[in-house]
Amino acid sequence: MNEMDETSDELMRNFNLRTELEKEISDLNEILIVNKNIGMTGNLVDDEGYPRNDIDVYQVKHARAKLIRLLNDYSALMKNCESLLTQYHASQKPEFLDKSGRPPTLSQEITKKLAIVGKVAKGSPSDSAGLKEGDIILEFGGINSSNWNSLQTINAEVEKSIDMYIKVIVERDSKLKRLNLKPKRWSGNGYLGCMLLPAS
Repeated sequence: MNEMDETSDELMRNFNLRTELEKEISDLNEILIVNKNIGMTGNLVDDEGYPRNDIDVYQVKHARAKLIRLLNDYSALMKNCESLLTQYHASQKPEFLDKSGRPPTLSQEITKKLAIVGKVAKGSPSDSAGLKEGDIILEFGGINSSNWNSLQTINAEVEKSIDMYIKVIVERDSKLKRLNLKPKRWSGNGYLGCMLLPAS
């Protein structure tokens, strides 16, 4: 096996690991959802300073700690994929290089992921639009890889798009889907009715 084949095999292992990490992150997010949608920052104690009795405090603490570790692992994994792609394309013929003479970056090789959809509440705006848990958001309204900073970027887009349809492009089962989402008030929390997780 030559060096290019070895790099290709390692890339495949990394991409498979990425899928596994995304599944674990989604499962941990589900734990936070069922515990009163407490998220990563919700209070674990009541107004009197005692542990809340309406959630499983130990379970939430464990899920939060593991989520932080997995998100760090995910970020490191994506950086490693970037490096491997550079090595892989550097070993190929010149026609595989981009116009500048450099090998494609990870964001050129696969469309940059903005966020991963967690639990989607039934009857919510996200549910009505067709969003599903595990969908990978590639474009959200006017937000794409060129102006993406963090999940706060999506939050800002939602705030200015209440009661208006916005285009959302997601990757699902290795296929791209275009959805029309209308952020609005509904019977549940927020304007979307779904949890969004960092993709990297």
